[in-house]
Amino acid sequence: MPSLTSPGIRYSISGTRDTTSISNASLGGQAPVSRGFRASATGKECLLLETVYDLLSIAGRIFTIFPLLLFVAMFMGRRLVGELPVFDFLIILALGSLVGADIAEPDINHWYVAFAIVVVGILQRIVAGLTLQSQRFKKLITFAPVIVIKDGVFLEKNLRKINYSLENILEFLRGEGIFNISDVDIAIIEANGRLSVYKKPQKNPATLEELGVAPLGAGIAHPVIIEGKIIRQTLNDLHLTEEWLAAQLNARGISTAQAIFFSSVDDNNQIHISPYNRS
Repeated sequence: MPSLTSPGIRYSISGTRDTTSISNASLGGQAPVSRGFRASATGKECLLLETVYDLLSIAGRIFTIFPLLLFVAMFMGRRLVGELPVFDFLIILALGSLVGADIAEPDINHWYVAFAIVVVGILQRIVAGLTLQSQRFKKLITFAPVIVIKDGVFLEKNLRKINYSLENILEFLRGEGIFNISDVDIAIIEANGRLSVYKKPQKNPATLEELGVAPLGAGIAHPVIIEGKIIRQTLNDLHLTEEWLAAQLNARGISTAQAIFFSSVDDNNQIHISPYNRS
């Protein structure tokens, strides 16, 4: 064991950090002062700080990688996500990867994986809350419905925009029991990639209303208010104004659109209102 000496002081170094001792030969031969406990405590503090740093690093990676995944998924298109909203698809993908890594890689710290799963769950709840509260935020992280057939005619520009082919749409139509595109009044690719179809009235089976037993239907109901926000584009498409909408609300004793959870207008300009239930 090497030793270093200087006037009145002898340093004895054992070679391990927790057994280093210092003795003072000039102080009456007092016993060495051990630093083992201090070194051990310092080591625990460093380990704790390192663990906290690793956990914060995991959380930071999650909150930075998801915007990238979202951008890539949005770029690749709604065909990628199938039945799920795009962000929920990414959540499922990430959770599957975390669990798979934890099971298949014994060297991975199990508690780090558990922490990552918790952070992913928290992120999903945050995004879900923001989606409910803000239509603008919702538009940023999901797809908007796109009309692909109007009055029996394909809208080629819209098909190219969402990267769907004619074969894709024809397959969807066959799945709906439609083999003649001229039977379609309007077809819409929804945010989850599915096709919603509304047939022309004369191509639908006869109903009691059409036979005169009940009043004829009023066609499609178009959303004009969603969660207190007026959908101005829909009003413009229906050649209606906000003044007309306000008059309809006032006639029913409603002074502001913010009191409406959902409202729609059909092809006969008949309005349906579902107010907020705040009880």
